[in-house]
Order: sequence, then structure tokens, then C-alpha cells
Amino acid sequence: MQVRKGLAARPSSLLAILLLAIGAGPAAAQYSAPMRDVDNPDRAPYQESVSFTLEPPFANGFALFPTPANKRYVVEYVSIRCTSQAAGDVFPQAFLIVRNPSTSSSSVVLTPLQFSGPAPIGGYVYSTSLQLKAYSDPDPTVGTGGTAISLNVFHTAASARASCFATITGHTVTP
Repeated sequence: MQVRKGLAARPSSLLAILLLAIGAGPAAAQYSAPMRDVDNPDRAPYQESVSFTLEPPFANGFALFPTPANKRYVVEYVSIRCTSQAAGDVFPQAFLIVRNPSTSSSSVVLTPLQFSGPAPIGGYVYSTSLQLKAYSDPDPTVGTGGTAISLNVFHTAASARASCFATITGHTVTP
């Protein structure tokens, strides 16, 4: 009996609890099926592949990736495969270079290319890949967006020509 007296003595507390309980139902229902990121119309898959060469006498070469205007790129995966005729060639460094929203560039160091074995038609194959998260905006000085994403690959046998193939994947968003 004493419990009933205590509850009857505080009808405003009971009313507040009852209103909270009723109000929580519709609010929770609004979030029962949130939009998944893959369903976001602002997000689109992005993949670009390029072939490039490291020409003698240079110890490095660049791969330039097109970046159309009005999109921000989220690079999530990079892979590089190079073939060199030099048996002792080493690919110690590779950099992914992206343009930040502040129109400056930043770079991400990729793992060194590892020897993968002999190439089917002569030479030696080296490769690397990296899962990452890098963001790039298009070049604001170029109306078409330019080539704001690039790779810079180095090798030690500067007298030998190396052929490379690189792929970047991720998605785009509208800034």
C-alpha cells in the first residue's frame, strides 16, 4: 500500500515518464532503416589504370591519373606492377601524390616493390599494393580537373627501361 501512496503522491513524475515512453517509439522508428553509405547518391565508384615507363637515364617515372572537375576522390587501394630487363633492379620507393583541398599536395609512401619472379617474355617482375585512405580534389587551375592524383616510382637500374602498370580504386563524393 505504501508504494501506491508514493506513486499517487507524484503524478507529475508518472506523467513525464509516460510521455517519454510514448515519444520514444516514433523517434526510434525514424532510425530503424538508416541509409547505407553504398546507397548514398553522392558516392560513385572510381577506378583508373595507367601504363607508364621509367626511361633511361632517369631513376624515376610518373603515372598521372585523370581527376574530372567537381568531385573529391577517396583513394582506397593502389597497386603497381613493373617489369625491368635488369636482373639486379630494385624498386625501393613509390609515392602516391594527391592534391588536398587547400590546393597543396601531400604524398603517401607505398611499400617497396617486391620481386615477383621472371616475366613471361623476358625481364623481371616487381609489384606492390596497399590498402589506404587518401583524399584528393581536382586541380582548380584546370577546368577539366586535370591529373591531381599521381604515382612517382623509383628504381636503381637507371640505365634500364622499366615498364609499369598501376591501378587506383576508391570512390568519389561531391564536396
